[in-house]
Amino acid sequence: MKRPSKIVPRDDLVDEVVKRVLKDQSVWLSASDGFGKSTIIQEVVDELEDRHDRLVIFCQESTQFKPLLLDIAEQLHEHGLFAWDQLGEDAGDMEWPKVFAKLDRVSVVEVAPVVIQSVEGNDIILVLDHLETVRATYQKFFARLFEVATVVSASDGFSNAQIKKLRSYARAVEVPKFTAEQAEELSDFLFQSYGINTVNEDSFKQHLLRAADGIPKKIRQLYEDAVSEGGLLGMDYIRGLRAQAGREYMNMGWLLLVLLAMPMVARIIAVGSGDRDAFIAFGILSAFGFVMRYLVYKGSRGTS
Repeated sequence: MKRPSKIVPRDDLVDEVVKRVLKDQSVWLSASDGFGKSTIIQEVVDELEDRHDRLVIFCQESTQFKPLLLDIAEQLHEHGLFAWDQLGEDAGDMEWPKVFAKLDRVSVVEVAPVVIQSVEGNDIILVLDHLETVRATYQKFFARLFEVATVVSASDGFSNAQIKKLRSYARAVEVPKFTAEQAEELSDFLFQSYGINTVNEDSFKQHLLRAADGIPKKIRQLYEDAVSEGGLLGMDYIRGLRAQAGREYMNMGWLLLVLLAMPMVARIIAVGSGDRDAFIAFGILSAFGFVMRYLVYKGSRGTS
């Protein structure tokens, strides 16, 4: 079944970003995965392209550095703005595959300055979605991008050390969860689009919205799960919605910290009491806890 598509308007956020961008202020959208950053980014791009004359370069995936450079270069080339000495005088007439073949053979150290020079002075709005991590090696390049262009970027937060440094170049805008009205609008649309068959429509929607807790991606996931069940959805399934979402979205951070701290405290007590066996045992438990913490966070990143 084709996934139904609907954009629930978030005009306040879109308007705020557009107004800042048109004042040459860079903006950084921040929120956890599934809160709708990419949808807002797309609305911002559409608004800027429809109503304003400035060139908008939109990069949907910005984490991998060289692919990002090539993406920017391709869009610059489409508008005759990619100036690279190695292309010669016929650069403007050269098809992108030929330009790409040359660029792909050189290192990022050579490509990055050319991209910066091509962006600089051209009044470009650069939109970088999914800018989750920046390597220290490329920190200066991204900082320079923020200096020569107006940048709209989006990430799941500022945990990456280099992202934290870049934050000072842009106005951080936190993307909130859906309001109750927005969540209901998306829920009603998906209920009709998927043709959900349930013994109690109101109860189904009520439990699903409580389970999703205003997270757009979760609303869609729960509806897709319901469709995959097939047939008539009874009260047992409806009552299980909230418990299911609670398990998936429970914040494990504090729980893991407590579980890790307990063996450490026990080791200190064991040292004080001179119990060598207890010290070794709790040391093994601590190591196991760190491994489990790593696996949990790795798994959560993989499912985002």
